[in-house]
Amino acid sequence: MPTTLASLILFVAFLLPGFTYLQRTERDSPEREWTALRELLSILFVGVACDLTAFSTLVVLWSVFSGLGPRFDELVQMPLQYFVQNYREAAGWATALVIIANLIAFTAATSRVRQTVRRISGGRNIEAQESAWWKLFHELPGASVYVGCFLEDGSYLRGRLHTYSRVSKESSDRELTLRSDPDQGIAYRAPGTTELQELENVGAVTVSARRLLLLTVTYIESIPVGNEPGVD
Repeated sequence: MPTTLASLILFVAFLLPGFTYLQRTERDSPEREWTALRELLSILFVGVACDLTAFSTLVVLWSVFSGLGPRFDELVQMPLQYFVQNYREAAGWATALVIIANLIAFTAATSRVRQTVRRISGGRNIEAQESAWWKLFHELPGASVYVGCFLEDGSYLRGRLHTYSRVSKESSDRELTLRSDPDQGIAYRAPGTTELQELENVGAVTVSARRLLLLTVTYIESIPVGNEPGVD
């Protein structure tokens, strides 16, 4: 563990790319239940890989633009004296290293890059980590998702998907929320009736998985600007 301020800064900068990668993947991946040790090892591994890649990038730049990089002979022989005499240059390159490493981590964590790497490498299937909700709501990326909820008391609720639990474990403690939009509001049918009514002055509702008997999903793809019907 770091014992000085300088070592603490280096420790944080060293692990920051791994943390960036983990946070970015959580935006469009099912929530996984990891142990603290596994999460720490993942951050450490990704951080080291991104730092080495960033350092290799800087080495290439230093070789192309000679004279801009640090003088490694002096750095190895007298590291403390070199940093004291060239603290501005050292701070600049250290900052560049951290920025490049985090950009690499952020880019590598995007769903498109991860899917491409998984497809090329023939990686293992992650469907076991995806809940039924995740599979349904991500069936058609980019489309608006409308959900119909048949509840245990016989009522029915329909609206546009707003948020939902990303936990991989199928549990009745999960919840999803529906919201109203300009094209279609939140509709409700009371138990024992056949009339579906739009709820006035209601912007969003929450539905507990514990109360759900059946859930239907409708995907409505957005039409790109300029491709609307009647537009040449």
